[in-house]
Amino acid sequence: MGIVRLFAVSLVALILTTGTAYPSRLSIPEAEKQAQVMRDTAYAKAAELRELRKTLHSWWGAQETVNRLQALYYKIATIKYLAQLTFENENSSANAVYDSKHVEKQLLESMKHVAARISVALASVKPTISHTELLRADAHWSWAKNYLIRAVRLQALVTANHKTNLYHQKISETVEDARIEEGWAHDEYVAMLGVLRYTDDISIDTGLYYSLQAADDYLAQVVRDEEERIEALKSAERNGADEVFNSYLVVLMKSFCRKDC
Repeated sequence: MGIVRLFAVSLVALILTTGTAYPSRLSIPEAEKQAQVMRDTAYAKAAELRELRKTLHSWWGAQETVNRLQALYYKIATIKYLAQLTFENENSSANAVYDSKHVEKQLLESMKHVAARISVALASVKPTISHTELLRADAHWSWAKNYLIRAVRLQALVTANHKTNLYHQKISETVEDARIEEGWAHDEYVAMLGVLRYTDDISIDTGLYYSLQAADDYLAQVVRDEEERIEALKSAERNGADEVFNSYLVVLMKSFCRKDC
């Protein structure tokens, strides 16, 4: 083997061995260990997600539901109180008194309705599993839908029967509040549904499959890279300096494409 050929072979061997194209390239035994770490991590994650379904949590939505219902209650109470002041005021007109008494009576029923729901919501503020929280969120959404229907009905009564427009705006605000609550309750239910889907067996098994496949693909890629490296060295020994550099160039381009393409 001539000096130039020997130099070329040695140069390519050095480049391929030190992995210039792959600064962090691992040997096959090291890659096997790394792939096993990836598999172990995947199994551990799957087990953690399955355990999550049985773990008790203090869910944010449970306490937030209480807070929202209490705010709803106080807004209704404020309108009811204003109506009471109006019909108790001797300077109020007969029509204003009539409308105020009607609104005060209807809102008193709404307050009782919301107060009953607050009691239920307070009882739900405790650590529970995710499935129990989903049922709670679903129940509140159902309640919020019914409450919205009640609010719309009251608005229709006020619009049709009141002799003044004294409460039109206030009652419209209660409808908007009910609509906002129904929308929030829906979103909360959907969010919890997503939590359960994330931790159901199908999702966990699918994620585990792809994680294990990624570990296998990683190891297979390292093996292919090593085989190409060895083949390039053999080609260098067989074909001389020109072929050496051509072989190196092919390996280098493949490495570049895998990394950046």
